Amino acid sequence: VVFELITKLWNKPIIGEGKVIYVKQIDSPDKSIFRIGIDFVKVEKESIICIINILQKNICDRIKKRTKTS
Repeated sequence: VVFELITKLWNKPIIGEGKVIYVKQIDSPDKSIFRIGIDFVKVEKESIICIINILQKNICDRIKKRTKTS
């Protein structure tokens, strides 16, 4: 599958390719939901690196904030 992923952490869509590895139907009283597992085969490396850096910074900032209030 070709995908375009949008996240609040990155101001551009992440475009890539993946392979569907499973599909599972989950029945609920009002509708059926399908859960799809995708193996991300080709992803824009620059986008992923930037998102990881943002996540790492956010985690470090939270830890610093906790240690200051303790």
